[in-house]
Amino acid sequence: MNTPLVSVIVPIYNVEQYLHRCLNSLAHQTLNEIEIIVIDDGSTDNSLNIAKSFEKKYPDQFIVIQKDNSGVADSRNMGILQAKGKYLGFVDSDDFVDETMYEKLFMKANQQNADISVCAYYGLNEKNGTFRPFQFGRMEFFNKSMKEAPELLRVNSSYVWHKLFRREFIIDNCITFPTGVIFEDMYFAWIAISKANKIVKVDEALYYHVLSRQGSYMSSYSMKLFHLFDVLEMIQNEFLNDEDMKKHMDMLEFVSIKHSIMRLQDLPKCPNQKLKKAMIKKVFDFLDEKYPNWRTNKIFFEEQFGNRTGKNLIKYRMFWNIYRFIPYKGMQIGKKCIMFISKAKNLIKKWEHISEFSYARMCKTKPLIENRVLFESFHGTTVSDSPFAMMKELQDTSSNYELIIATKKNKISEHQNLLNHYGIKAKLVIIYSKDYQEALATSKFLVNNVSWPPYFALREGQKYINTWHGTPMKTLGKKRQLAIQDMSNMQRNFLHSTHLLFPNEYTKKSMFEDYNLEKLYCGNSIVQGYPRNTIFFNQKSAQEIRKKYNFNDKQAIAYMPTWQGSASYAIDMKKIEEDMLHYLKHIDELLRDNQIMFIHLHSLLEDKIEIKGFKHIQKFPELEDNNYFLNACDALITDYSSVLFDYSLTGKKILLDLHDKEKYQNETGLQIQPEDLPFAKAYSLSDIQLFLNDINAYQPVDVEKFNSYKGKFLKWDSSNNTKIINDLFFKEDSKCHYEKEPVHLYFMKKIIDESGLPDLDRVANDPKGVAIFHRNDFTPVLQRYLLRKYNDKLCFLVSDKRMQLTLKEKVCKIFGFKLSEKAYQLEMHRILPFVEISQITDFQKSAYTRNLINGLHLKEVE
Repeated sequence: MNTPLVSVIVPIYNVEQYLHRCLNSLAHQTLNEIEIIVIDDGSTDNSLNIAKSFEKKYPDQFIVIQKDNSGVADSRNMGILQAKGKYLGFVDSDDFVDETMYEKLFMKANQQNADISVCAYYGLNEKNGTFRPFQFGRMEFFNKSMKEAPELLRVNSSYVWHKLFRREFIIDNCITFPTGVIFEDMYFAWIAISKANKIVKVDEALYYHVLSRQGSYMSSYSMKLFHLFDVLEMIQNEFLNDEDMKKHMDMLEFVSIKHSIMRLQDLPKCPNQKLKKAMIKKVFDFLDEKYPNWRTNKIFFEEQFGNRTGKNLIKYRMFWNIYRFIPYKGMQIGKKCIMFISKAKNLIKKWEHISEFSYARMCKTKPLIENRVLFESFHGTTVSDSPFAMMKELQDTSSNYELIIATKKNKISEHQNLLNHYGIKAKLVIIYSKDYQEALATSKFLVNNVSWPPYFALREGQKYINTWHGTPMKTLGKKRQLAIQDMSNMQRNFLHSTHLLFPNEYTKKSMFEDYNLEKLYCGNSIVQGYPRNTIFFNQKSAQEIRKKYNFNDKQAIAYMPTWQGSASYAIDMKKIEEDMLHYLKHIDELLRDNQIMFIHLHSLLEDKIEIKGFKHIQKFPELEDNNYFLNACDALITDYSSVLFDYSLTGKKILLDLHDKEKYQNETGLQIQPEDLPFAKAYSLSDIQLFLNDINAYQPVDVEKFNSYKGKFLKWDSSNNTKIINDLFFKEDSKCHYEKEPVHLYFMKKIIDESGLPDLDRVANDPKGVAIFHRNDFTPVLQRYLLRKYNDKLCFLVSDKRMQLTLKEKVCKIFGFKLSEKAYQLEMHRILPFVEISQITDFQKSAYTRNLINGLHLKEVE
């Protein structure tokens, strides 16, 4: 191998249980020019032999060094002297890394000429297989030095193993790990951060850190923890002896307070009262001596603790001397009680968890009503979209149907006014209410553009059309860059549909692939333009709306951005609102007096962001169906929303706002590149200004490219879209389900590392194999294995345990009484309807999966 780009140093000591996983993750790095220096610190188990086996198998990558036991700091210092790479990395031998970690960290550091490159990481609790994310975000502080952004000391962890350091920088500054103490990471990391020319970040979790491994010093409370104060003092001395570093003593004070208080928060874990008392004394003596004004540190007490109750108590020794008598078990019980109360409150707030029992009871006791139709759009946030077009057409052509439409409680008045405006006589039911559950259980016809609740299961005799809501530009389902598990209820709804509507063959192919429908969907696939698009062939309607809302003399621009979040990851709505309003403020300044912009946000955002106070910008009017109003606009600005495909039927100008394309590509993913579409593009506010200055002249459409686009995406649209779909669904008595090949089901266990790969391989190599992953068992490791290796060859379902139970059945289940076989047969129908199951293999081995197997009267195949 040529001179390595990265040297990774791995000290090992008696870690035979974890070492293969660790070294194997390093052996398969996508960065080829890498050396792994394994330093055995006098192990007495089989660790050295495991390391040597990797050295033998990968002689160009692995170097194994033996030495007498002297601690991890000495081993790392020895590794630094042996290393030849341009950059240095450190890995703890019980942890493991993503295969792309060192390529991504190196590329980021090398491109930016940075001394340090960092990434986020996951904390892995091996007892329950849960992953907790750490160190995400705060990107505004990176691509800078600590001189430019002192907060870098605060927002970075004190660990070295999720960082990459330029070797020359470390050697030139004589940065080493202090020996004879723990917390050696803290000294190395903070001194390096304070001296680095630039620190860059890859905002992905690429390192897996095992939390509280038995036998590690951080898993127990001992005298070694007092080393913290020696290390903090060493760091303080370095800061005081450097004029540049001295300027940032407030940041050092903050992190010193933080790590000192953390030791006190862990007091209940220590059974030794003398040790607890000594720790309290040491913390206060140290802080009082080194930072006399620490009790007034605003960064710590205002930003770290915010408005937390009792934050001022932590300043006093007396508080901690009382706190130390709280038993650890008592604290754990207290935490569980608080969690239980919190969950109970959330349960009460979410009425669907209570009213769903009514749904189960009605499914068992009430017959279907032949002429009843239940419509739902975007979970009741709107009545617009294809369900609205189908409902209006149905009323205009027949009076024989009882029309019911789902709405949110806070939308009743708005939706009733819209229905009245269009003369539609439909009953509104509040989503998840008892009336809603009855309608869902008894309607012969069901129309939805997203999904029914997780406990829904199609009854015999019901017909269900899922219209979905657009040709997808972004990745969906199993191709999502984050949160594949979010596909669970959507995938299930598709499988329960008797009819699936696709606006073009591209969308059908994409959705079948993204949701694993090819082997599992037994209903009717319809390729036909969306009912909601019928209005785009009606220019008379557009003229009437322009006249009605008095903008005939203005240039009307619609702005309709897409949703960029995920159900499984926390969304900072405040930041989204701030960013959106800040962006709109700039757009408002660019608009001229003869222009007006109408904005319509995604259904998940429209109630959370208030649009007011702008000169040229206002919301879509509440009394109009969204597409009816959009049809009247002169141009559309959007980003990655499928609305562009609908609006392009008008032939009017479209601008794709791609200022955040790289971020969107990384976080969500795109399966259609915007650059391939025949529309104008903007990558900055300057581009948008040019577009607004002369909309028609900006980036003229390539006619040949547009005709090709029309042939791929628009050729199934016509002014008869709605009539064709309604005739197919409501009037034709066609077969609802078709037979598929029997499948071999595999109930999968939670996959937290490479040990789960043989099970994935077995299912992938079975032509009839279908894997079922429980939603709560989805891990970042499984996510990455699916995206990188298994998506194209593994058919799988994502399920959740939302059994369709009556209140009586639920109570029986809570108290441990066995449910009937019928209950588990219904549950299997809820998870995977209409598909014959020939064999089952249960890797999970839970009571739940065992009852499912018994309900099917199938013998398990090992």
